[in-house]
Amino acid sequence: MKILFLNASPKRIFSASQYFIDLLKIQMVGCETNTLKLAEEKNYDQIFGQFKVIDALVIALPVYVDGVPSHVLKFLIDAEKFCKENDCYFKLYVISNCGFFEGKQCKNELTIMRSFCTAAGLEWGAGVGIGGAEMLSVLRLTGPIIEIVRLLISLSVFILGNNVVEGLGNYNWIATIISMSIFLVFSSGLFFSLYKMQRNIRRNRSAVDFYTGVTLCPRPLFTIFACGYWVIRAAFHGTSVWGLYKKN
Repeated sequence: MKILFLNASPKRIFSASQYFIDLLKIQMVGCETNTLKLAEEKNYDQIFGQFKVIDALVIALPVYVDGVPSHVLKFLIDAEKFCKENDCYFKLYVISNCGFFEGKQCKNELTIMRSFCTAAGLEWGAGVGIGGAEMLSVLRLTGPIIEIVRLLISLSVFILGNNVVEGLGNYNWIATIISMSIFLVFSSGLFFSLYKMQRNIRRNRSAVDFYTGVTLCPRPLFTIFACGYWVIRAAFHGTSVWGLYKKN
């Protein structure tokens, strides 16, 4: 089975879309897979060349104003024309993600992708809408980084005393287990949803769209994390906390 994974996120690195593709791709052992980045028109020919030989196309993309990003819309117009002219036939699976708490906020984007599928003469496989995608993506980075830093700091103290074994023994492994458990619990809905999609793809089966988000995370806690995250992101772009509330 030949599968093309297409990352349609505008981000160059560390995009949630690529993270979700990676999680799905590692489950497709035994299949012939290829991953491409949608980068305006410069690699359309490379992508369209794959359309002639694949059995399934998996597109991962974020929600922009309840729809697809502008560069994706341009791509869909050209892709529809190519598929009609070349009698392409493969199943389309879509991983839609948004920063909102509810995965159902991706419903409009999945509807757009389903409409493209019909217009291009393709067969709809299934769509998954992922809420809290930015939080899920950040957790995969912050958790391991924090634990590695804690471990290095702990070991450095005992290395100076030439007693690494004691350093490992006195390291707070309980905090590490708790941290990793929180990551696994919050991400469990995501993992299960991508597992369901993997089964559908392998069986070349169509299914109803489904939605997920940050599992067992109360909305108030999610709001606190989200607000804090965007304040930090704003600071990296030169905007202070007070600047966020400054009237123009």
